[in-house]
Amino acid sequence: MNRYYIFGMLLLIFIAGCIQTTAPPTEEKPPTTITPPIKECRTLPTEEPYIEEECINVTYVEEECTLKELEYIVSPVTKIDLCTSGTCTGKPISECFYSCTSAMTRCQMNITNKDEKHSGTWVVGANFGYMSASFVKNPQTAEIPPGGTHTFDFEQMYNMGELPTIASCTLTVLYPAIVRDCVQVEKTRVDCKNVSKVRIVQREVCD
Repeated sequence: MNRYYIFGMLLLIFIAGCIQTTAPPTEEKPPTTITPPIKECRTLPTEEPYIEEECINVTYVEEECTLKELEYIVSPVTKIDLCTSGTCTGKPISECFYSCTSAMTRCQMNITNKDEKHSGTWVVGANFGYMSASFVKNPQTAEIPPGGTHTFDFEQMYNMGELPTIASCTLTVLYPAIVRDCVQVEKTRVDCKNVSKVRIVQREVCD
């Protein structure tokens, strides 16, 4: 009987222990909010590099040229008629008109360059007429200095014929002198370039 009694007591102790070890359910707590530390901020001057365009006015001299015709003076044509035959050779035809069988007519014209700075080149042509014939001479070219004068000289030989006739002549300026007239002109232009600079800016710094 004692054995059953002891066994019963042990069973009661075991059941009581099981009942006591079962813990009641716990309530969930809300998560804890962590407040971050407060930062201290301040404004500090800071150097900042930047690029700036700088422009300046630059004075320079440039040559400007134009074409111009030089002023000139043309003299009247001087005409000389000489005999080139017999005893009258070298004499004016007017002195031995009917005894001269061949002659030479010489025509001259002066051109004076009126420009005070430039030399120029003139081209002059001549045309001789004798009875029904015409003789066009090769043009003559001459460079005339400032204020200078040049004589253009043409001549034509011909036979007088049975009815003595004196040749005529015409001198013409074919090409007047044209030069480049240049002057130095002062001008202004704007030159620009990029320059590296540094400026002070205020920046916020927080600890």
